[in-house]
Amino acid sequence: MYKMAQPKRHHYLPQFYLRGFAQKDLLWVYDRTMQSFRQQTPLNTCVEKELYTVELEDGQKIRDIEKILSSVETAAAPAIQKASQRKELEEQELGAMAMFLSFLLVRLPTFLKSTQQIAERDAQRTLFDLFPDEETTRRRLEEDPPKGYSGCVEEAKSLFEFVRSGRYELKVDDQFALFQLLSSEKELREVVWNLDWTFAWAPPKSTFITSDSPFTLFSPEGTRPLEIGILTPGILKLIPLSPSCMIVLEEPGTGTTYRQIPRAVINEFNTYVAVNSERFVIARDELLLRKVVKRARLNKGPSEIKHTFLV
Repeated sequence: MYKMAQPKRHHYLPQFYLRGFAQKDLLWVYDRTMQSFRQQTPLNTCVEKELYTVELEDGQKIRDIEKILSSVETAAAPAIQKASQRKELEEQELGAMAMFLSFLLVRLPTFLKSTQQIAERDAQRTLFDLFPDEETTRRRLEEDPPKGYSGCVEEAKSLFEFVRSGRYELKVDDQFALFQLLSSEKELREVVWNLDWTFAWAPPKSTFITSDSPFTLFSPEGTRPLEIGILTPGILKLIPLSPSCMIVLEEPGTGTTYRQIPRAVINEFNTYVAVNSERFVIARDELLLRKVVKRARLNKGPSEIKHTFLV
């Protein structure tokens, strides 16, 4: 039986989303690594080979996550288009938007890597808890002796010192984060749904930009804490939906509002979106992109802000 070929190039930003920021199917992109501006198509932007593919022990490749992402995008695309046309959304459309926003974060390579790193730190803490001192280490070895264990006190002492030395590296399988992706999304979606939402519309002749990490945290007070997260009090969550519309998630609540925001606020929000980028800043036109990159001082070194997504 003929089987339809499954896509191997996986976009961590949806193509339909990127096309919303394109003109004649071309985006303007600033590459922070190369410190260069260029035009490219949505097809070749924010894409990695087999990013969401789970490979089984027998070599079989499962691409179900990519299928799930595709269905999420299909449900959200009309809602994003409607919001961008300055129309209010129905409850079902808001639900599709909440799922899109949560997946927009957890599908990012940086979030997947962060999930893996957290698991590795947890594994390190577990080791320390298992072997807190020499006596406990000796007792555990006697209760469940590994192959070749002789019962020598020195062996327990050696294991305890090795665990505490840090002269080793704990690695979690690269695919661990993929198994966590769906549960992380469900938890984040509940957080997103229970925040106050504002659909912010750009005035004429003003547009929003986006980036390869569009879920942006913004402090209205201008403070720059070393570590901030989605649940940090007072932090706004900025997510560009299109050149004409951005969603702003505020404190916990149930309100949904719609309003046009001043050009000065858009400039400030665009700067933070650029600063929050991992590598690529994306805009509809070159002039705007160059202005934002200059204002954000992206060629002057890394951002001072470290985003830790506390959900």
